[in-house]
Amino acid sequence: MPDPGGFSRVLIIRLGALGDVIRTLPALRAIRHRLPRAEISWLVEESSRDLLEGHPDLDRVILLPRRRLSAELKRPWHLPRALGRLGGLARDLRNLKFDAVFDLHGLLKSGLLARASGAPVRYGFPAELCREGSHHFLTHPLPVPPQVKNRVERLFHMLEAAGIPPRPEAGAGIFPGRDDSASVTRFLEEQVPSAADGIRGLVTLSAGSSSLQSWKRWPAERFADTARVLTERFPAEVVLTWGPGERELAQAVQTMTASCRVHVAPPLRLMALADLLRRSTLFVGGDSGPMHLAASMGTAVVGIFGPTDPELNRPLAPGGFTAVQPVGDFSDLSKQERRRTVAIEEVECAAVIEAAGDAFHKVWSTGNERVTEGDTPKPSPGNDRPLLHAAVLGGPVEVQVLTHLLKEDGIPHHVRPFRETAFDGIFEPQKGHAELLVPEEMIERARALLESVRAGEGLDEASVEGADP
Repeated sequence: MPDPGGFSRVLIIRLGALGDVIRTLPALRAIRHRLPRAEISWLVEESSRDLLEGHPDLDRVILLPRRRLSAELKRPWHLPRALGRLGGLARDLRNLKFDAVFDLHGLLKSGLLARASGAPVRYGFPAELCREGSHHFLTHPLPVPPQVKNRVERLFHMLEAAGIPPRPEAGAGIFPGRDDSASVTRFLEEQVPSAADGIRGLVTLSAGSSSLQSWKRWPAERFADTARVLTERFPAEVVLTWGPGERELAQAVQTMTASCRVHVAPPLRLMALADLLRRSTLFVGGDSGPMHLAASMGTAVVGIFGPTDPELNRPLAPGGFTAVQPVGDFSDLSKQERRRTVAIEEVECAAVIEAAGDAFHKVWSTGNERVTEGDTPKPSPGNDRPLLHAAVLGGPVEVQVLTHLLKEDGIPHHVRPFRETAFDGIFEPQKGHAELLVPEEMIERARALLESVRAGEGLDEASVEGADP
């Protein structure tokens, strides 16, 4: 197995749907932590591109235009154009001279793209987890213990086999921009003021699913019953989110709730939806992209599962996760058998309401500590003073080393990427830079530590894993 520490250019391939890309982001964070100076690119399709653009751990997003290619391949007279487009993409990948590729998709198309990149090292799933023979295009299939079912945990085992320590605590690294946060603020202040003011908790419900996966869609009337009970029993406002082609579904659910505190979200960009979910006390929905996005934003999640296996598909959920599924033991069923024999309609409304009520009460009773757009970051426990601007940090290594030293000195701190803020409209957000916030009386001490880091003084490199100042 090669030493990943020598890689300077790395490509990640995960082409698919929103939920799949979100579940792969913790792997990106681990790779970035292990390779702080490497140039990392990600090859992705259109549906998840917005999630990756500007991600703090990525240097480049490369688009596979699947929709355009699919349309061209369906018309024989456009076949030369499609083949030329694919050939151009392959040339672009080779010209970037990647040292290694992580094929984290495991299909024929991702395997072909990994091979076309020309990278000498090509990691991916073991043969038993690959489909369509994609493992034949790998140089290093990475082992996964057979008892590990969850998709995120599989990625962590693969990375560890490649010499990259997993970092489940690092999260997904999704930071909505100022414009997206501002649009959510306007919606909440105008339509859901009691949630905007923190008087009531915010519950987001997503009644939709992929148009190709209707078996994941719980009946609309049961979402309406759940929303109605939550607003009757708890200090909650419910917002119904929706994706392409789902607005009428969300409006139908709202109509069924009569005069309850249930609202339909406006059209939202993907990162604005992420910000709405970040501010939510609870998310309730099926096994879908919004469920994974809510979990990645630290929101408590109640996931409604039918034929899909929650053990396989459960997200990495620091805010808490509860799966509700039909009563019965389906552990011995294959994926195909589950789809034939298990229906999401078998999930009882009472079970979802009970799980949602328990999750809402648990979060709300702790004081609903969520930070909303424009808030000063919460100070560390035992320190009731606000955190103020201390310095501008540059690059992941500097951030990593300095925060390590701040922790050693016991200095409360918060690092906020520039994508979340700008200084008086003068200092525009820049990739790889961040703002350091500390208590006012510790600003000079924090600045002195930063100067020592930049000067390379007094740094015990062995105490900071992966640091290479």
